[in-house]
Amino acid sequence: MADLQQGGKIIQTLFGLRGGIRRGRLGIYAKFRPGLQIYTLTEQAVGTSNYTDFTNVAFDARGIVDVYISRHTLLRFDVGDTIVRFRSRDITLSDGTPFHVSAFTNNSIQITAGFGFRF
Repeated sequence: MADLQQGGKIIQTLFGLRGGIRRGRLGIYAKFRPGLQIYTLTEQAVGTSNYTDFTNVAFDARGIVDVYISRHTLLRFDVGDTIVRFRSRDITLSDGTPFHVSAFTNNSIQITAGFGFRF
């Protein structure tokens, strides 16, 4: 379902740096990645089928710990925060009245663990 700020498919593009150190069987890394988050269907006018793309600025920061079990396998623990700045916009209500939606920031903490193979 589409609404004023989000709807449709989410396309997220992030580009940035990853750096860290590896000592023996342990690697500790950090990532800092700015980018964009695009929603493919958002309402331009309430009560119509007038939908548009809506693009916001995003930033992702995370810490990663890799435990190297063997030469080709690892366990990865990743903790991060993705921050999205939803920009302000003006839409038209169903009665034709213009409505201003203020900008706001939203974030989501993500914690993951996984098993990996290295080649």
